[in-house]
Amino acid sequence: MMINRMLCCICLLLCLTSNITWSSAQSPHVASASVYVLRENQLLGLDWQTGLQSAVVQMSHSLASEVLPETAMIEGSANTRVIDAQIDHTGQYIYLIEASGRDQRGYPTSTQLVQFNLLTGQRHIVLDRSGIFSFSISPNRSKIAVIYYEADFAWSTQQACVLDLQTSICQPVGLRGLGIPAYWLDNQHCMLMYADVNPIRIVDADTLNVTTITLPADRFIYSSIPISASTLFIANKLRTNVGQPVSFTYYDIQSGAFQDLPYKALNFENYGSVNRGQFSPDQQYLLYSGIKSALIQLSTGQLIREFDIVVNSSWVNASTLLVQGSTDGQALEIFRFDTTTANITQLAIGEAASGIMLIP
Repeated sequence: MMINRMLCCICLLLCLTSNITWSSAQSPHVASASVYVLRENQLLGLDWQTGLQSAVVQMSHSLASEVLPETAMIEGSANTRVIDAQIDHTGQYIYLIEASGRDQRGYPTSTQLVQFNLLTGQRHIVLDRSGIFSFSISPNRSKIAVIYYEADFAWSTQQACVLDLQTSICQPVGLRGLGIPAYWLDNQHCMLMYADVNPIRIVDADTLNVTTITLPADRFIYSSIPISASTLFIANKLRTNVGQPVSFTYYDIQSGAFQDLPYKALNFENYGSVNRGQFSPDQQYLLYSGIKSALIQLSTGQLIREFDIVVNSSWVNASTLLVQGSTDGQALEIFRFDTTTANITQLAIGEAASGIMLIP
């Protein structure tokens, strides 16, 4: 457990300062890199085939680590830190939650959601309010679902708003006690997890109307991942079987029909709850995570590979999974996994694998 915590703290999360300077006289060719790593004072392009890393953007100051809301935040500087970072699907914009200051408990006194244009170097604050700790960008990059603490960084005050990037207005959704992350089903609808017997909420980003997804009352829901705009993949279990591994269910949003898959998570020890999942582009494979992470064939549940630690991951094509984590729990790595051969190719290890991995 200590090794796991150390590895997560190495990767998550870095601090960013307010200005960018280009590493050369010319703007970077953003499209030339499909994977990026934000580390110390540089944004690096990572060749996922060779592991070669090259500087794309030089930051004006060094970065510092940050974890929210761990009590370890009390230690360290009060300078600007990064709580979360994402890159949009075009590879042109990076969005960051910048935190600054510390109260007596170590929590940031100020947070801002910032947009960086990698082509022009322009930095733009899109939302300035306290307590921001998670966000999700709509597919067409017109809106952002923002989750924030209303006060005191207490779980019960977690709320959401929908930020319109054209008007810079963030409209509150009106739900308290939300979990993370938010997922977009399409450009208009996002999914939130709410503290309720039926926790799944679909929010219309234009009208802010909220729809509750209702499953049988005997199910306890751990997480939900959109497969499409109309289908959810839900990790759940019967309330009478809390000591069992998680089960998986397809849910059709339009009809309300649900279908249990003919398998469960690998075991209760590492998958008593499942909090994250990621499908291959062709929906043939699923990587799901509890304490460990399992890559399976979606239709049968057959295990392809289990990973000790997955901090970040993304599919670069239908058969190649890129992972930042650890295969053995001993060292931080960036590696790719080929589903056709089951081969692992290590791209970086140790310090060279640190930072926040960003994949459009």
